[in-house]
Amino acid sequence: MKIFKNVKGFFTSKAWKQADELFEESFERRMREQGHFEYTEKSFQIKNSSGIIEVLWADVNEIRAYKVDLLTVDEIRIDILSETSTITITEETPGYYIFKEKLKAVFPSLDLNWEEKVVKPAFAKNLTVIYKK
Repeated sequence: MKIFKNVKGFFTSKAWKQADELFEESFERRMREQGHFEYTEKSFQIKNSSGIIEVLWADVNEIRAYKVDLLTVDEIRIDILSETSTITITEETPGYYIFKEKLKAVFPSLDLNWEEKVVKPAFAKNLTVIYKK
């Protein structure tokens, strides 16, 4: 019974409130961070372990969004296909949220409902072409 009391104390409303506040702060920070991206009127650059990759907006032929099942959670991914390469951006990539907004601005014909199509049902790939030249 003593163990139950100790565990019960861990789940107090104060502890949950603090956890919620920390999560909210972290999420808001991620929504605003530029991350590994830099943008110009004609291109974007992303820094990775291999260096810096630049993609001209005009060279983008297709953008695909989908989920990958990581056993306990799904991860949303966006593939940017150009003449010379395919770049994959995940929701864990620093700067992901600003990148999504930039895509909407640069590609006005982008499917604005793509996230809804990709998210449900859970644990299914739900490959969706969100832009095609």
